[in-house]
Amino acid sequence: MGDKNSFVLYMDLLSVLDELDDEETAMLFRAIRAYNQLESENEAIRTKAEEDLEAMTANKTVRIAFAPIRKRLEADNKRYAETVQLNKANGKLGGAPKGNQNARKKKKNTETEETSQNNPNNRAVDFSTETTEGLKKQAKTTENNIDMICNDVDMINNNSPSLLSLDGVREKKKHKRQGNRKQ
Repeated sequence: MGDKNSFVLYMDLLSVLDELDDEETAMLFRAIRAYNQLESENEAIRTKAEEDLEAMTANKTVRIAFAPIRKRLEADNKRYAETVQLNKANGKLGGAPKGNQNARKKKKNTETEETSQNNPNNRAVDFSTETTEGLKKQAKTTENNIDMICNDVDMINNNSPSLLSLDGVREKKKHKRQGNRKQ
């Protein structure tokens, strides 16, 4: 199965630590480490792990404390091995099936690359239909917001005409509308 770099140790299994002295606790953790090294591809590590596990579980208290932990580790290792086999089988099948929309590669549009004040990092600019439609909606929303602000200012000016002036904003907006109608 190969060398695993980690394993899961569940907190509910560690409640036994309250009943063990420091020496027995150390022996239990060495037994857990040794058990997890039994699957190593390295022969020397496996041999040492077998010896350590035997030595650590010679103590009856440690052996009793290690039994439920061993069962959980065995179940986790079995589930891991099954997952590895399933992933290998799926990998042999190849990539995504034909027709899978998520697997399609997106084409880069090289003619849209420009360097400008709005695109200083020379990144590709997406002019797809979705993007332009989104920008049109955003522009319309901005235009509506300007209209609302102008109306609010008009209301304020009706009460106190010297407070604010939006003549420049209205002129730009009027000029912009006339430009759009010509197209």
